[in-house]
Amino acid sequence: MVIGIEPFKNGLANTAYYCSTNKIKNIFLFPFIFQKFEKKFKNYCFDQCYIFFPDPWPKKRHHKRRLVNYQFLKSLISHCNSKGTIYFGSDNYDYFDDIKNKSKLLKKELKISVKSYKKTPTTITRYHAKALKLKNNINFLKIDKI
Repeated sequence: MVIGIEPFKNGLANTAYYCSTNKIKNIFLFPFIFQKFEKKFKNYCFDQCYIFFPDPWPKKRHHKRRLVNYQFLKSLISHCNSKGTIYFGSDNYDYFDDIKNKSKLLKKELKISVKSYKKTPTTITRYHAKALKLKNNINFLKIDKI
């Protein structure tokens, strides 16, 4: 089962259309933010989570708006199965470095391993393709629950 959490109607509509035209049936689309999903479904566990090219909110005063932060990562890791994995990718190095550092801090609290790499772990998304077209440097992070 694939769970897509997307608060924006355009993202949901595009995903639903893609799934419909490609006859993908094992997907559940949740039309709200992750925090609402977390409150509604308390006993869930992920095998894998993919967070690719979230809005980097590059201005320092906007960093509080970023999707991925320390608390978000901690919550996501706690809902991963043993041997669960979180993949994070961004072409904004500041955002990537921030998440890498927060992951290393979490390593002290939780049993995880953190590895960064350049290789694409899955299919190329729309924003990944856009970053490639712009010749941006793309970084990926893999966080494994041990």
